[in-house]
Amino acid sequence: MADFRLYIEKDPSSFWSLKDDWTSFLNEIPGANPFLTPHWIGISYEFFSSDRELFLVVVRDQMDRFTGAVPWALRKVDDHVEIEHAVPEDVCLYLDFPIDQRFRSEVLKGSLELVGREYPGARLSIRFPYIREDSPSLWSLQKLLDERGIESEKIEAGKLYYMDLPENYEDFLFSLKKRERTQLQKTEKRARRIADLNELEMRSPEEINRGLDVFMRLYRLQKEDSGDTLTPGYEAFLREIFLVFSQQSWAALYILNADGWNVGALLALEFRGKAFVFAGAEDPQAKEIAPLALLMNGLIKSSISRGIRRIEILQDSLPTEHYPLKQVRYYIFKAEERPVPSPRGERERVSR
Repeated sequence: MADFRLYIEKDPSSFWSLKDDWTSFLNEIPGANPFLTPHWIGISYEFFSSDRELFLVVVRDQMDRFTGAVPWALRKVDDHVEIEHAVPEDVCLYLDFPIDQRFRSEVLKGSLELVGREYPGARLSIRFPYIREDSPSLWSLQKLLDERGIESEKIEAGKLYYMDLPENYEDFLFSLKKRERTQLQKTEKRARRIADLNELEMRSPEEINRGLDVFMRLYRLQKEDSGDTLTPGYEAFLREIFLVFSQQSWAALYILNADGWNVGALLALEFRGKAFVFAGAEDPQAKEIAPLALLMNGLIKSSISRGIRRIEILQDSLPTEHYPLKQVRYYIFKAEERPVPSPRGERERVSR
């Protein structure tokens, strides 16, 4: 007899009705991050995936305690059903399923069976970008699909970078190579000779709301020449998600002011002793003082003082060349069930 039960939720409001149990559960499992919260997944789905059918599989144990969720979005296309994560591609580089590790393989197996009952006879087409190489779900999915005779593949899509922090900033500085440490200190001294600098750290919903206006303006300035600007929909998503996260004390926004002008901004999230640097932007006319380099250093100082033990970098273009970064690969995972040959087709091939 299974030690868990599975329920299907199709109403996006379920993310909010489950949020207390879900968030409490994340505090009990290893590897939890803000991108596994119902807040992140629910808002991402509503903004970007609502054209697909929500297929949220909720896991509860025999005592009716929340022990996991499999947030999928489905679409029926011809003779197959496409299964994707409820968080669409390119919204973030963290994608996984918060499930009690005791049940993970069986829950994923049961979830696929529920899709089969919902769409009897339909072939499965699975695509999950992006899954980290250290994801426990990656191995479980490969094994499960192998058992079903479905070929799967993982395609390396990039790398994420992170650094572990000591207990004080002095130890962090001396963990750097001498050349990098000297260059970092010179960059800061030079900037302070050029301009009167003030670093602002915003955390309350009211501060975050004001700070997002600064970030959006700087991002547009930074991308003005390339034309690679944020869409109005993505701007609205960022504002919504960071305001919701700030209400949970999970968001921070760092702004650098030089001679009365806001010239740099960093968006970050904090969750369970980790900081996640989400995005940064700076005024191209202020590059001489290296706003993002100064803000990164300020974020490191603040993180250490707040007891943060790891910083993960989600944007490739941030200035991190001075830091002792480690890396983890992430993959696009996909699989497609092959059509079953008709008996007639089998007889024809045999007769030949």
